[in-house]
Amino acid sequence: MEIQRLRCFMAVQETGSFSAAAKRLRCSQPTVSQHIKLLEEELDTELFERIGTRQVRSTRAGKLLMELATPLLGDFERLATAFAERLATEREQTTITLATDATSLRYLLVPALHKLQQSYPSVTCRVELQPAEQIISQLLSGEADIGLSTITKATPGLHQQRLGPYARVLLTDRGHPLALAKQPISLATIATYPVILTESPDNFDQVVVDAFAKASEPLPKKILCNDVETAKAYVKIGSGVAIVNSYHLGTEDLLELSSVDVSHLFGRSEKTLLTRKGRKLHLASKYLMLTLTRSHL
Repeated sequence: MEIQRLRCFMAVQETGSFSAAAKRLRCSQPTVSQHIKLLEEELDTELFERIGTRQVRSTRAGKLLMELATPLLGDFERLATAFAERLATEREQTTITLATDATSLRYLLVPALHKLQQSYPSVTCRVELQPAEQIISQLLSGEADIGLSTITKATPGLHQQRLGPYARVLLTDRGHPLALAKQPISLATIATYPVILTESPDNFDQVVVDAFAKASEPLPKKILCNDVETAKAYVKIGSGVAIVNSYHLGTEDLLELSSVDVSHLFGRSEKTLLTRKGRKLHLASKYLMLTLTRSHL
């Protein structure tokens, strides 16, 4: 039993006329007549009888069908609205999966995720900490919606958007001679103090070592640590100076420490936002990407 035939039947029942039903349904009278004829053939009974040139009334079978069809048709008519409302709710309650590294999460994603939760409180964010190769794999397989990494090489099947460049800065305690030194600072000047290096996913410690080697400058005394926060702690107690990315510094750091741009010696850093080509992203995902893009400006 086709739903359009039931709609025509109900319209005729309520208006008492084939022509009035056609006007309500915005179709031709022959179309209404054909639907009623087919419905009567399907049910093997007459549903209407004529009481004049243009008026009809229900037969006993017609009244029975109306009694049974009214709640069913009402439920069907509400289906589209209910579905749209449920779909909107499901979309709002969606889960976004982010694949990234620990450094990007702490210094770039956490502030952006805080803003996302304020704008999309029903969205759940799942963060996967992965090496660069696994981030690419998860994006291509659809396991992750967004990737944030130090990946710069173009990857087939992925959209890549650069974030940055970010300055690389020399971090010292307040009153340190390098904080007051004449600019720009040279490698030779830095080499007179212990340098604290961090082992990070972007191999930044190697960037520093290579810069000294390329300039044929003697390597300064090194202090290796696992993360930037430990490096900051070493700097605060006067154990040495650190070379970090500008996004590693928060407001409190700038109150306690001094920073000098040394991008002329160690270059600038970049991050890359990655998404799979052809993947339809939730509005919350797009908002997060826009927040990350604006955060470095």
